Amino acid sequence: MGIENGYPIGKNLSLIEKYRRMGFTYITLCHSRNNDLCDSSTDSTAWHNGLSELGKQAVAEMNRQGMMIDVSHASEKTVFDVLACSKAPIIASHSCSDAVYSHKRNLKDAQIKAIADAGGYIGVCFYKGHVKGDSATIGDVIDHLDHMVQLAGIDHVGFGTDFDGGGGVKGCEDVSCMKEVTKELLLRGYSVQDIKKLWGENLMRVMDTIQSFNNAEKK
Repeated sequence: MGIENGYPIGKNLSLIEKYRRMGFTYITLCHSRNNDLCDSSTDSTAWHNGLSELGKQAVAEMNRQGMMIDVSHASEKTVFDVLACSKAPIIASHSCSDAVYSHKRNLKDAQIKAIADAGGYIGVCFYKGHVKGDSATIGDVIDHLDHMVQLAGIDHVGFGTDFDGGGGVKGCEDVSCMKEVTKELLLRGYSVQDIKKLWGENLMRVMDTIQSFNNAEKK
């Protein structure tokens, strides 16, 4: 389970441990608007110029709790601030590539490389508005994946569909169409082992690494 938007934390960082004990494995720091922790990529103005002081404390506490820090939706400056603060790898659970389709919600190449270089993970989003607009197809989704694999390597990329947040890609409207994605991967020359990594092994490996940072349970 995850929490998409750190807003429920408010200014009470002890809630991070509470949520972790309830079974939540990650928190997306913000959603479409700024909050007390950080700036969003889609808000009209920047409140903190990236990660706030409270946000830095939240990053440290999430590291201590072994919770994944998710920077999808976060502003470019926020992403780099989190990378500078976090002692553990981070994830972008559902994000596309700005180089493939320019959108302020998508990740720039430097962000993709930095997340991967820090041992993290990026899940390619299936929301048409971030893939290619109304004409988006499965092939367009895999174009984003191909670009990320070229930049970050096969071990740091996968899928984060965001079907509950939109979807709309032609030929892949819901989870029942996942086999069509695998077909496209095979057509493009991805191996069975590559596909296993993309469909879960990469994320599970990164999650295991981050959870090993759980110093709260080691005391």
